[in-house]
Amino acid sequence: MHDNASTSLCHKADDKSNMEAKGPSAMSAVCVYQSISPQCQKAMTEYLRTGSINENSISFDHIRDFLTICNSIHGLHQLRNMCMKKLLHNLNKNTMFDIFNLADEFDLSEVTVKCADEIMDSINHVTLFPEFISLTNTQMEALVNSPQCRNKLCVRDALYQWWQYDTGKRTGVYESLRQKVDSNLFPIPQRQSDGRSYLVTFSLNQKGNNKNQLCPEAKVLDLHSEKEYTASLKKNLEMNYGFAACCLQPGVSEPPYIFLSGGNKRSSRKMLECDVIMNKWKVCSNMKNPRSFHAMEAVHDKLYVFGGRHEGKNVSQIEEFDRKKNSWTVVGNLKWNVHSVISAVCGDFVYLFGGKRESGDNVSVIQVFDCRTRSVEIVGYLPVECSGGRCMAIGQSIYIFTEQGHCIKYCTEENTSVMLAAQPGCRQRFSLYLRGSHFSINGGLDSQRNSPEYNLKYSILEESWKQMSYRSSKLRNLEIFGQCFVKIPNDLQYIPFC
Repeated sequence: MHDNASTSLCHKADDKSNMEAKGPSAMSAVCVYQSISPQCQKAMTEYLRTGSINENSISFDHIRDFLTICNSIHGLHQLRNMCMKKLLHNLNKNTMFDIFNLADEFDLSEVTVKCADEIMDSINHVTLFPEFISLTNTQMEALVNSPQCRNKLCVRDALYQWWQYDTGKRTGVYESLRQKVDSNLFPIPQRQSDGRSYLVTFSLNQKGNNKNQLCPEAKVLDLHSEKEYTASLKKNLEMNYGFAACCLQPGVSEPPYIFLSGGNKRSSRKMLECDVIMNKWKVCSNMKNPRSFHAMEAVHDKLYVFGGRHEGKNVSQIEEFDRKKNSWTVVGNLKWNVHSVISAVCGDFVYLFGGKRESGDNVSVIQVFDCRTRSVEIVGYLPVECSGGRCMAIGQSIYIFTEQGHCIKYCTEENTSVMLAAQPGCRQRFSLYLRGSHFSINGGLDSQRNSPEYNLKYSILEESWKQMSYRSSKLRNLEIFGQCFVKIPNDLQYIPFC
């Protein structure tokens, strides 16, 4: 067999019609043979004539050629095994994606397993690589089946981002693979078909002709179509600068309740509740401590407020609101007393980034509140001091966008921060939402307190920003003090506040 194959290849297909008669496999082998270097041709000739080959004659750069010939000519087991050995020998962080692609293309199961382990070992650092986003369905299955997956919680974030890149072709595999990882904190646990999501943003407007009275003004954004609506709110509501907003909705099938709390002057201890479906507002019990420019987050069926300031002093007390009992309880204190902190919920934990001290200086501290034990810990520091802005958790990653123009990715699993591409300009009191693989920053005011001429869009995959012209003027000229997300079941024909 070796002599016949050697004769065919060494003559370099002088009788081309004869090779065509033998079929495409023979033609493929001949074409590959003609394209490889003379050194590789010599190695192949020797192997096909004698049945043995010197391992040193197989160059890593030409393994694809050797594997193509192995696929074209049956029985070249020694050469195939030697190629796999060479691939494994050269497997490292720099080559793992190239070798993974070769293993997938030529069905090298042993190499596939090793590559999957290597990539999973660095999963937190490669999720935004183009090579990772471009992995095939079978390659992603190999990653999730890797033993390393059990120790990498952030694989949930990685799998989600990979799916978002091509939901049309990957949804079936995604739905199957997500069941193989712990889904308690999986990003976007509800499928898009389970409900529609809306972003509700709150600003302030003068109440009638009275300059001293301000009432909340709301805008609603359909996150699927990005269509904007002007919300209809009760005219007798009254809040003030520095209030916070939050939505309490444990699941898409649960009714959403929006809360507004705090602010300057008379609203400093106020808490308002809105039954979104019924569009009914009521006044709740007052907070224990007056505060403005604070953070408010919902965890399970409770609300928590953090930090803030009142009459020039920062507030350290953390308060918990029980909606069923309509009561507040002080459950702890911040380690660093700050206002204008940036917050996000991840499971049972509330992450608090940066903030301002009473002196007005920004800080970089990362404080974490455990809702189960009601304890606060300082877990580290961001690369920069910051205050104000918004952040959003996707799996075990939290993307932070500050009013100072920073863009930071924080990994809760490894407690590490990475600076991403900075925003093209600073703005205050903006809104933030995620659609597909893009974050959008809308509204707000620039450093001169003017309305910017465009919105901003950040691509997670490309790590780049784009300036987007306003589709309408509804979210323009808005200083947004609070925002929250509301989910409405598909079978309920309703748009919040509209």
